[in-house]
Amino acid sequence: MPGRRQRRGRIPCAMPGLSAAGLGVSAVGVVANAQPIRFGDPVRYTDTGRAGYLVSADFDRDANVDVVVTGGSAIHIYFNNGSGQLHPETAIPFRSIWNLAAADMDGDQHVDLVWFDRREDRTYVLSVWYNAGDGRSGEIVETAFPGFQNVPAVVWDLTSDGLEDVVFSAEPATVDAFINQGDRTFALTRLFEYDLPDYGLQAFAPGDFDNDGDVDIAATFQYIYSYRYKNVKGSNVSLLMNDRQTPFRLGSEIALPWDVNDIVAHAMTAGDLDGDGDVDVVVAGSPGNDPGPDEFVMLENDGGRLSNAATHRASEGWPEALALADIDTDGRLDVVFATGSIRGVYVVRNAGRFLFEGMSPFPTTMLGSMLSIADLDGNGQFDLMHSGSTGFAVLFNQTPLRGPRLESSTLVRGQSATFVVDGARPGERVEYLYSAAGVGRTRGQQALGGMTLDLRAPIIHFATARADAQGVAVLRRRIPANAALGPISLQAVIRRGPDGVDSVKTPFRTSLIQD
Repeated sequence: MPGRRQRRGRIPCAMPGLSAAGLGVSAVGVVANAQPIRFGDPVRYTDTGRAGYLVSADFDRDANVDVVVTGGSAIHIYFNNGSGQLHPETAIPFRSIWNLAAADMDGDQHVDLVWFDRREDRTYVLSVWYNAGDGRSGEIVETAFPGFQNVPAVVWDLTSDGLEDVVFSAEPATVDAFINQGDRTFALTRLFEYDLPDYGLQAFAPGDFDNDGDVDIAATFQYIYSYRYKNVKGSNVSLLMNDRQTPFRLGSEIALPWDVNDIVAHAMTAGDLDGDGDVDVVVAGSPGNDPGPDEFVMLENDGGRLSNAATHRASEGWPEALALADIDTDGRLDVVFATGSIRGVYVVRNAGRFLFEGMSPFPTTMLGSMLSIADLDGNGQFDLMHSGSTGFAVLFNQTPLRGPRLESSTLVRGQSATFVVDGARPGERVEYLYSAAGVGRTRGQQALGGMTLDLRAPIIHFATARADAQGVAVLRRRIPANAALGPISLQAVIRRGPDGVDSVKTPFRTSLIQD
């Protein structure tokens, strides 16, 4: 999971020789003047029966993303053979389960699993399955607490100490957290309590909204005056600012401009939608008394102050799973969501400047509302996973790739490696980047044309090269003898246009540093 975010437009530079820590078609939607987004026919896995929560991560550190799904009374880990084919090997039992997240909870570089569970005596626990390192064995450690609201939890490093915390809601109008103590224990902490009567928390999303290096929280509070029909009188998005102390401070607040009355917020997420280096917010909801159509409000962030940027309508149902990813590799974050009433997944394409284009759903035949996004087949594009009534399905991204590519030789400690980028113009400058934190949404880098990279922070800029007369940039670098073993994610950016305004990026690739 991401830790501390980088400030706007800045990328930490590694020393020469890299860094001591590491590298020191089933449906089609079209936007004018853009390549179509395509996914292949769904690949279905039905051996778990009805599936619920769904996450993805590399549990055995082989540089291949694995898939985790809940089914029956167990959490199942499906291991990826590198080409996107999955096979289950690990089953972790639970009693009841709410929420599921994957993160390294003890700092040992192994991805663990986190969820809420309920004991036989009806008391609640935070359960963490600590991965022994191979993804096939581990230990469950429980932390008791009074209870929680059914608002999706997130795992994020709130204290910038390199340890992941768990953010959730314990009471109707509160934001709370289990602060990770680093010894497999957690301190229950009240982060914020909304003081307007009858307003309740509906959804929240973390992000560094004021660019000060720590993680803040955007939260949607709504006044719902009839829980049977969920009629809504007011909807506010509040920025809860992290000043390295609790409770968080209430920053700016904005009323949501729903086009339809009585919209209930079901999900929200945050990411840099316009490439200006500020983390923006997306809130999704639907009429509480009659499902559909969904509405999405995009809120533009300017250094910690939100403004209404766009409203978009699509589909019918309740958008319970909402995520951002650059699906078409054009440098902009697209909106991906699933609902409880559509047998598929929607992609809302980001056309730039807060213009979003609606698309028909990509069908999976699964009736469900959980999704996950990751590159399963190693081609540098994000694939979609969707769970539901009969298991889960994978949609492999088949969007045509245009533009430059990045290739590298095998990465071995103490030996030289070659990194090649083709598709540049003669003489263009190519920036080589890497991250040990994996891939996912991140903020735009103004120094690199403002595009949203696919590498998670911290992003290391480790070298620059010039393209030759054939438009190929070749870089040779020695992998430090003390580089950390395991997967890293690489990406390159070709600087183009005045001040890099027309820069283009390669698809990311994940490689292993080996001995």
